[in-house]
Amino acid sequence: MADDETPDTRSWLERMSLKRSDLKLVATPGVDKTFSSATICKFVARHYAGDFGSADGEMNECTIEDGGGSMMSCFVAEDKTGTSSAMWVITSVQFDKTFDVDVTTVLLPSEY
Repeated sequence: MADDETPDTRSWLERMSLKRSDLKLVATPGVDKTFSSATICKFVARHYAGDFGSADGEMNECTIEDGGGSMMSCFVAEDKTGTSSAMWVITSVQFDKTFDVDVTTVLLPSEY
């Protein structure tokens, strides 16, 4: 980005002309067992807003610029037992002649 350009502050969904209603959301059994629904929703919303936690934001930026691929977020959150546990949120975005978004999956790293 040139010094005189204003950074694009829209969420990656907006930048790729997507709406949340375009996305299918799946949580694995391990995530359902480990985290409350409120916690899962909170981190999915952060992922959709472009907060990728400790994931490689540069790689996600390339996916946005390329118009398709996988977006990944890595978060650590309090689980149902009060312990800190890791959660991954991965959205697979594929574009071809007919627009298609596969799915956003919330999973534990051990379930990958």
